[in-house]
Amino acid sequence: MKNDNFLQKNKPHIAILGMVYSLLFYVPCVVDEKLIHINMLFTSFDVPAPFLFFTFIYPLTNAVTEVYGTKMAWTLLLGGFSVMIVFSLLSLGIIDAPSPHTIRSVTVQNDYNLIFKAIESCMGWGYVAFFIGIYVNVFLLAKYKIKFNGKNYYGRSVIACCISEFIVTVISNIIIWGPRVSFI
Repeated sequence: MKNDNFLQKNKPHIAILGMVYSLLFYVPCVVDEKLIHINMLFTSFDVPAPFLFFTFIYPLTNAVTEVYGTKMAWTLLLGGFSVMIVFSLLSLGIIDAPSPHTIRSVTVQNDYNLIFKAIESCMGWGYVAFFIGIYVNVFLLAKYKIKFNGKNYYGRSVIACCISEFIVTVISNIIIWGPRVSFI
């Protein structure tokens, strides 16, 4: 019952957090192939657009884990990931549906193919690796909270993020490059 009262009092906050999670999973699917050029002081570099969105998932997940607990963090994480999968499948289904053979329809279909076919990579194993990494991040942050008696949030957060990002990198590199590399 205590948990029900908590959810009733904080329902608007949780709904907003759920929407932010969905947004942070959804937008990178749409802009998957986009590169952004950044000029900083004496250097400039290009970054993939999804990087800008996924970067915010870690601190948001850490804050939710710290304030609301691991159950809420995993619920929001699964919800955001589920919205991304449903969006991707529905979009691909509609894009692949037959279109009339008019010039305008063919042009629009080509535009859809160009823009939204990147969603297929969103369904790839790289995002599954990212999901596993975030899951590990929540788990480690909760364990470190107990180990450090709830102190040193920033240190715990950085350690959990570094370990989980290492896991994401290893898994995604094995999946992406593994089939292409010969070990003999």
